[in-house]
Amino acid sequence: MNRFVTRIVLFASMWLLLTEARTDSWIIGIPVVVAAALASTQWSRGPGWRWRPSVLLSLVPRFIWYSIVGGIDVAWRSCHPRLPIAPQIIAYRSHLPEGTALVFLINIINLLPGSVVADIRGDTLTLHVLDGRQSITQQLLTLEVIIARLFVESVRPDASGTAVES
Repeated sequence: MNRFVTRIVLFASMWLLLTEARTDSWIIGIPVVVAAALASTQWSRGPGWRWRPSVLLSLVPRFIWYSIVGGIDVAWRSCHPRLPIAPQIIAYRSHLPEGTALVFLINIINLLPGSVVADIRGDTLTLHVLDGRQSITQQLLTLEVIIARLFVESVRPDASGTAVES
């Protein structure tokens, strides 16, 4: 029951933000919030996941930094007369276990300018990047290690610069 109440509060808060707290929106909002809370509670019957809010707070500035730098880079490339891009498909082997942490990593990658996850096969992510001449492996590795810490997973970088489970 506690999960249901938490989800009601979460979805009601999102509804308030989306509707700018208009009271007349609750005619539709109440059934939508209850249905969303019921559905999400039913579909997430598996074991819960643990996460560390303090690590999420440390991820936010890095994500903002990557977004700003990436956005400036994409804007510069698209406005440059010679269009200095070299699109490429690269494979990145993730060492996060399947589940919430891996999905979170994929979503973060997709939100960053200049990269998108085009395919997932087991632990290999196929990414489309705007400029394959730049190595994004270190950036991905850093994100993966932070996300592993966020979801209380044990992943650490090895000497070769790839992530390995500990």
